[in-house]
Amino acid sequence: MPIPKQEHIHPNVRYYLFHDYDIEEKHKYKPWKYIKIKTIKTHFYTQRKYKLLSHFIFKEDCLYIDPKCVLTKNCFNYLTDDYMVGHHPNYDNYFDELIDWFLMPCITYEEAISITKYLKNLNYDFKKHFSMLATFIYRKYNKQTIKLNNKWWSLWKTQKKRDQLFFPPSVYLTKSKVNYKTNCSTLFSIPIMNYLTFANPSLHVENLNKLVLLTKEINKITGQKYTINPNTTGFRRIKFA
Repeated sequence: MPIPKQEHIHPNVRYYLFHDYDIEEKHKYKPWKYIKIKTIKTHFYTQRKYKLLSHFIFKEDCLYIDPKCVLTKNCFNYLTDDYMVGHHPNYDNYFDELIDWFLMPCITYEEAISITKYLKNLNYDFKKHFSMLATFIYRKYNKQTIKLNNKWWSLWKTQKKRDQLFFPPSVYLTKSKVNYKTNCSTLFSIPIMNYLTFANPSLHVENLNKLVLLTKEINKITGQKYTINPNTTGFRRIKFA
């Protein structure tokens, strides 16, 4: 799928597009420099490695964006902190993010419990959790950023699912400072996507029926008093005709 053209090109920024599949010349355009890479295990694994471990690719400050992002004219003026990510507009805590995974669905009930117990055993403070929007990640190249990248990667590899849920624990465990409150509309625009096209309907229904049970078990493990967020269930709920 061709990525959208950037409307504003910064003269002092280099634009790289990494891909591990063939892209026709008619779908290539400036300012992107197209770099074909080898697939490492799977396409998904490869994408996550390049996304999370930026310091292996660039020994300098860099900005990661999802392929569908169109940067604003003044985007780079706002990139001032060492590590910057977006804040999800609909989710507020760890359980919101877990439900998002649960109803997508990309995890089972047993995996949701296992992930939570794993983080609990790492002494993660669930009250410190924030819900990130990983459509953009700005990182300055320094030791603390590298440390955070590596921790995020190590936690992600325990499940090899999506990456957002493990970022706040990585921040907490490495005692990093991250700006996750940037107004994303000042940085980019992105088309509305149908996130439910890749859902597993049967697992979705199975998980939906276990939401109340999941809530009780997660609260028991974390010692929190999470409730089901209607924004989360409404966003991920499949509507059957």
